[in-house]
Amino acid sequence: MLLRKIGRTSMQLLLLGLVVAVALAVPLSAQLARSATPPLPPAKQAIQDRLTQMRLAAINAPKTGKDYQPPVSLPVAWPSGIIESAEAPFSTLQYKVDNEWVGVVGTSHAIAYAGAEAANPVQGVLILQTISFDLRVVQSFPYLTPTPTGALRLVSANATTLVLAAQSGEQYSFDLVTRTLNHCACLP
Repeated sequence: MLLRKIGRTSMQLLLLGLVVAVALAVPLSAQLARSATPPLPPAKQAIQDRLTQMRLAAINAPKTGKDYQPPVSLPVAWPSGIIESAEAPFSTLQYKVDNEWVGVVGTSHAIAYAGAEAANPVQGVLILQTISFDLRVVQSFPYLTPTPTGALRLVSANATTLVLAAQSGEQYSFDLVTRTLNHCACLP
């Protein structure tokens, strides 16, 4: 019986020693792993510190509510004039764009897309999109030729007037101030 008692006590001590060894080994191995990792070069550490500061600032910044202030946008330098591009923010199922004009009208950026309706290619169209300086779309509206003339194409522009030529040979002027599309004999 004494032997059993000693055996049981030894076993308990051995088990207790094993638990203590594991409890000490885990933090010690973590500390060794951290000290084994070489420090970052100063430039990379500076980047890491900056990213950490940015993350903390984003977490602590107000997101919405009565204290939210949207960022202030200043007028951005945009290209201006006629641009030979068929890219537009409209579906190709809606319009086929031939080219565009970019400029400033009043207190807004303006983009005029010339082309035709995709479903009815003989219907010429000019789509005027005005965008506020803070880059929110203010208005987007199509102006159709009064008769089927084929696709429109921007051929010249000044501060307030765009001149367009249709596939049929007809000519149009678009007044950017009054936003009217009219027949004209603008081109030689």
